[in-house]
Amino acid sequence: MNTLALANALSADYDILCVAGKPLPHEHSAEHLLQHYTNIKVELINDFKREVFLSKDVAAYRKIKSIIKNFKPDIVHTHGSKPGILGRWAAHRLKVPVIIHTYHGHVFHGYFSGFVSKLIVLLERRMSAITTKIIAINRQLMHDLVRQYQIAGAEKIGLIPLGLDINYYEKISISGQSENFRTRLCLNTDEIAVGIIGRLVPVKQHRLFIRLAIKLLQQYPHKKFKFFIIGDGPERAGLIDMVASAGYVYAVGEHASPSASFHFLLWRTDIPDILSALDIILHTSVNEGTPVSIMEAMAMGKSVVSTPVGGIPELFQQAGTGYASSDESALLNTLLMLSENPEMRRDWGEKGKNYVRERLKISGQADLMLSVLRQI
Repeated sequence: MNTLALANALSADYDILCVAGKPLPHEHSAEHLLQHYTNIKVELINDFKREVFLSKDVAAYRKIKSIIKNFKPDIVHTHGSKPGILGRWAAHRLKVPVIIHTYHGHVFHGYFSGFVSKLIVLLERRMSAITTKIIAINRQLMHDLVRQYQIAGAEKIGLIPLGLDINYYEKISISGQSENFRTRLCLNTDEIAVGIIGRLVPVKQHRLFIRLAIKLLQQYPHKKFKFFIIGDGPERAGLIDMVASAGYVYAVGEHASPSASFHFLLWRTDIPDILSALDIILHTSVNEGTPVSIMEAMAMGKSVVSTPVGGIPELFQQAGTGYASSDESALLNTLLMLSENPEMRRDWGEKGKNYVRERLKISGQADLMLSVLRQI
């Protein structure tokens, strides 16, 4: 989402080709975004996948080299871990003049075993040597890259926070769409809807989300809570079993159920619509960059509670809203406080919306990127 929005914002100054992979079986395609960014040239590689498949990775690397040979770019700019490895190495082998890599986060902990994580760090250090400029999206990430993991020196790393294409969200009228989507999600006016958005994988720590949800339901049975899990992935069966074992009714799929406390909505392309119907966003990751899902929630005027990972505390501090803690009791108390105070939810939501829509526009990210490119 961010890469396409940034490419679109830079397209007046550069001729851009976006190269991307295909989703895994449990993932949803992002090709619906191409309906929003119709002027961007995109080439998709079938063998280019998120997970490691040696034979497919070799085929994807060869295809990337072929694309670079044909397009003859002055700049190759990679986003994400595997694209960063294959794309930068291909660009280096073909002597592309400028190679840039943006870290939207890192996989140095929370994803793999300690041994594999150390190998990834060593590989990333090697890749930094062939990279002209590295971009970090928050200060915590810069610190991790320079000091904790020593990926590159501070002189090679620039700070460019993520931006949102605000037009994508301003199409949704909160006042109008909220009631419509609350009805579709079987929500009454007196019910508090708490949501989480992200792939159902261990690093997103959905089990913490469900633990907190169960505690709210058990400790405050007089309050009416409903919990919405947006996304899909290999953890789905285990999370459903966790809910069922606790004795709660759940629904799976597009259609919500009025009797269900938990709704697994799976992959969705209408995130702004769903956000308009929710009251609170709870984010529980172990490792993050700056989550777009939190920025989206803030852009839609929603209050956000999160674990304090990556650039989230920095974002909350700058926006003057949100709450981050690693303490489960503190998270629980904050969720309860927000559920009982609609004025507080509105205040947090308004501050977040104003900050994102005024300070985190995609045009601002593009201006900073143009400055870096011109310096290079």
